[in-house]
Amino acid sequence: YLGRPELTADRFVANPFAADRSAGERMYRTGDLVVRRPDGILDFLGRTDDQVKIRGYRVELGDIEVAIAAHPEVARAAVITRPDPAGTQRLVGYIVARPGAASDDDLIAELRTQLRAALPSYMVPTALAVLDDIPLTDNGKLDVRALPDVAATGSAGTGREPRTATEQALCELFADVLAVSEVSADDDFFDLGGHSLLSIRLLNRVRAALGVELSIRDVFDARTVEGIGALVDAAAPAAIRPELVAVARPDWIPASPAQTRLLVLDRFGDTGAAYGYPLVFRVRGALDLAALQSAVDAVVTRHEALRTVFVERDGAFGQRVLPIGTPVPMTVVDVGADDLDAAVDAAAGYEFDLAREIPVRVDVFRSGPDDHTVALLLHHIAADEWSDGPFLADLNRAYLQSRQDRRPALPALPVQYADYTLWQRDLLATTGEPHLAFWREALAGAPDEMTLPTDRGRRANPTGVGGTLHVELPREVVTALHAVGSAQQVSPLMILQAATAVLLHRLGAGDDI
Repeated sequence: YLGRPELTADRFVANPFAADRSAGERMYRTGDLVVRRPDGILDFLGRTDDQVKIRGYRVELGDIEVAIAAHPEVARAAVITRPDPAGTQRLVGYIVARPGAASDDDLIAELRTQLRAALPSYMVPTALAVLDDIPLTDNGKLDVRALPDVAATGSAGTGREPRTATEQALCELFADVLAVSEVSADDDFFDLGGHSLLSIRLLNRVRAALGVELSIRDVFDARTVEGIGALVDAAAPAAIRPELVAVARPDWIPASPAQTRLLVLDRFGDTGAAYGYPLVFRVRGALDLAALQSAVDAVVTRHEALRTVFVERDGAFGQRVLPIGTPVPMTVVDVGADDLDAAVDAAAGYEFDLAREIPVRVDVFRSGPDDHTVALLLHHIAADEWSDGPFLADLNRAYLQSRQDRRPALPALPVQYADYTLWQRDLLATTGEPHLAFWREALAGAPDEMTLPTDRGRRANPTGVGGTLHVELPREVVTALHAVGSAQQVSPLMILQAATAVLLHRLGAGDDI
């Protein structure tokens, strides 16, 4: 750590596993707090220090505190993280001003300007507050619980008032989406804590409230209420979207475009277990197998997508929702500790027959009377990382009800995926042509396959077989990567992806990669 010998000594410690202790080998203390299971797996419990992850970047809160304290009117500073409306972490800074400092609003405005110039955008706190003192615990550490909640306030009331109805509406939408108290016309969406996920939420709200379609690029380019307002006023009215509600089901329910893509891959390519979505957890203590079966069945009863199979007619795919009460396949197998990993891997590698099997199954591996491993396997056609949260919440609630000798009673959903499919079909019938036209133009002249100088012939069907090649980059290359990333405010991953695109271009893949 440049210029911080005390932090370097704390982080880079002598390697206790080195064969020759005198060689000076060092290990890096990551600050991750973990517990080692008997099987060697590490469970991550949290952090032991002030290092956090913001928008995918590792951030030392102390670095931000140093940047804030560099202002001549700041006596002390503290920075913490708090969840934002999207559930991700945002930075909040607390300041104690020196005697005779400018007003709180002026000091915060000056600090924002200074921090934007000194730090990458992801390290600039989205909210700043001036306190009389920084609260400390009895042992002199920062008392995080005693720090007040602070909403990002942008220009803190000093910015321009909205002049038009559009700007007024956008100020309200900004404040609602970002959970801030006050927004002016010249406030920046990203300075207030916005990011790509929240920008999608903003776009949906703009479409619903103002009736126009904007893109994520519009938000990133225009950024402020004033800039986005100008785009809204210049945009053509968007087509009115019908309300998504439960509808009468026709005899034939088409597969959605997303389902069709996976079905095509499943029928015409050897995808194997590539689209399996395993959720595996260990249960220490009593596991009520009957309650688990009842709970899984209840979740599948509530969510039609989990009891849907797919049929083909006249070259098109359709959904067939199986009736309430369709049981979920569940097996219970006694497995020794030495064979447990292989058994779980085999369960995760199961290949669904989507024409005959519902896209969920359960395998329970019993290693002892009070030691079970539960492997829930879903197909990606019915689940992803956004939907496993509701799935597991429903499963937990139904299991607890079953354990209490009650029949699981999960409330019915107002709409099901089949309702969404029919709604999307009708929407695309009226709004889909411009999208199709865009992609026809974008893909015009694209080759059927990317011709590269490979060392083997291309198979007719994909096998899913791949490999990993480890390459050690020279020190000077790594230094240059970090320099470019710092200058452009991008991650090393983004630079390496760009380098891969350049390489493919030089190997003959063309200009559109």
